[in-house]
Amino acid sequence: MSRRPRAHIRWNGDQVLGRARAGAVRGLLLGAEHLLAESRKEVPIAEGTLERSGATSVDEANLVAGVTYDTPYAAACTRTCPPATAPGVRPSSLKTRPTASPMRSAN
Repeated sequence: MSRRPRAHIRWNGDQVLGRARAGAVRGLLLGAEHLLAESRKEVPIAEGTLERSGATSVDEANLVAGVTYDTPYAAACTRTCPPATAPGVRPSSLKTRPTASPMRSAN
């Protein structure tokens, strides 16, 4: 009496892992874009140069995302900034205190 297989299993582990990683990269990008949008609410506005210089980046190999502001003004603004001119925008001198963990909010 010969035995016939009752079920066939196709393993798609590599495909699943690839899609999961692609989802993680997409999530990092969306999170970085959200962080950029929220950080722009805190950027002092004089001419808008600093606000427009904001950018996001994602390192797909290491699954790390970042938000940067890239102007000479951005470096100087960490020390002294003019007051914000738009309603609801705080000058950088009103930054919240740093916390022990970069993922926690100081609110």
